[in-house]
Amino acid sequence: MLLPSIEMRTDIKDFMPDNELVKADLRYLEYFGGAKQITLVYAKGKESILNPGAMRELFFAKEELSGLPEINMSISFSDFINQLCLMEFGKGIANCSDDEIETAVKDLLTEWKNETRLLTRNDGNENI
Repeated sequence: MLLPSIEMRTDIKDFMPDNELVKADLRYLEYFGGAKQITLVYAKGKESILNPGAMRELFFAKEELSGLPEINMSISFSDFINQLCLMEFGKGIANCSDDEIETAVKDLLTEWKNETRLLTRNDGNENI
């Protein structure tokens, strides 16, 4: 004997008032999509998530997510590390050694103090 299956679903449109403002808002969402935020947390053991292996995994996971049609844009800490690797070593995070990734992480997280002065003395015509 086959039992009928029940399909249940809820559509937010069923609960919204039937007026032009709501209809315009729904059309906007239909055209441009809604903003949904996805948060991915990578945590494994007692190691730092800033280690080279974790950085690579985070970068590859983000790349996989970016390929999904539902994802418009994603940004990860590993993107910044990837950019630093490209600038400092001429290759992306996927091709960098562990030491190079560690250097990029350290460079990004270090607060650099710049004591460079463009002028040897203040301009008397400008308020400081």
